[in-house]
Formats: sequence, structure tokens, C-alpha cells
Amino acid sequence: MSTIVITGAGRGIGREMAGQYLAEGHRVIATVRSQEHADQLRALGAQTHFVEMTDPQSIAAFGQAVADETIDVLIVNAGIMRQRDMRFSNIDVRVFQECFQVNCIAPALLAGHLLAPVRRSQGRKMIAISSGRACISRNTTGSVLMYRASKAALNMTWKTLASDEPDIMALLIHPGRVRTSMGLPEAELSPEESASAVRKVIAESGPQHSGCFVNYAGQTMPW
Repeated sequence: MSTIVITGAGRGIGREMAGQYLAEGHRVIATVRSQEHADQLRALGAQTHFVEMTDPQSIAAFGQAVADETIDVLIVNAGIMRQRDMRFSNIDVRVFQECFQVNCIAPALLAGHLLAPVRRSQGRKMIAISSGRACISRNTTGSVLMYRASKAALNMTWKTLASDEPDIMALLIHPGRVRTSMGLPEAELSPEESASAVRKVIAESGPQHSGCFVNYAGQTMPW
């Protein structure tokens, strides 16, 4: 049995990964933002913590709460997408900063707070859920500026983590286009399919994959 920490586990891909890991007998520590989601996950057997990713103090408190744990896999899944149609002529600085806080700064803080618990495990895996929209070379359509920029910054953050912490396996995964509240109704994957595929990639990853960016099928993604 492994101990898995999943942020943003209240819904979507995070919720599915938590349920699948629990069904296989693993121990799941999940971060949520609502009592309803906490109750649902606790009913499945998860340990839950309320964490606000826009609040560094909340993240630090979570780090303290799990400081004595041995964490086999950290999955940084919490993320937000705001104002898909925002243009350079009407940038909302507050919302832009919120996207960077949740999608990039919070993952960096979490990695720092949980380095010791992850190091105590055998797998020593830190996984960040990225996006195909983080690929600079594939951006030929524009739009979704804040999400693209913050996820590209997450990619650089996790790549740097892999270099700075060579005893940690730091991997970025694009979960595919998924039918969630953040995704689109016509997306090709259900949350169940994406979660299962991402979990397979995590299970099959090793030290040689640290610093890599792959998709849900394990294929290398362009930067």
C-alpha cells in the first residue's frame, strides 16, 4: 500500500484518481475546498484537508500537518482556468495573478513543504498535472492567455525541481482533453479514462523520467 497525496481532489481528474487509488487499497490524502467534497472522499476512505491554494499560509499549514508522513507519490493536480476570452487590451491583473498563484506558485510551495515526506519513501515521486496548452511550440491559435502562461511556468518550475532535487522523480503529465468543468463537452476523454491513464504513467515512471513532460499515454510532449 502506498500513500498518495492529491491536491484538488474534490472533482474532475483529481476526484477520479483519488477514487481509483482508494479502490486499489492505497492510502489517499486529499486536499479539498468544500465540506461536500470532503464528506464524499471521507466516505470512500480518504483523509482530507482543507487547503486554499491562493493562500501560502494554508499551504504551509498543510505541509506541517503531513510533515511526519511518508509520501510515495505527490500529485499536484489543483488548477484553475479564468477568462478564456481575455485579450491583451483588457488584462485583469488580479485574475492573472490568481492563476499564477494556483497553477505555478502553489505547486512550488507544496513541493518545498513536502520534500522531506517524499524523500522518506521508496518511489520519491512528485507529479504535476500540466496541459497541452503549456506547449509554447504548439501555440498556433492563441487565446486562454492566463492558463497557457501559468502552465508553461509550471513546466519550468517542475523542470527546475528535477534539476535541483536529483533524488526526487519530478514528472509533468498532460492528462489529455477531458470532459470536466475546466475542459470542453466535446473533449475525447472522460475523467475516469484520463485518471486511469495518468495513474498508469505514474506507476511506470522511474528516475530516468525526472524532468520530462509527457502525455497521458506516456508520449513525450514538446515544450
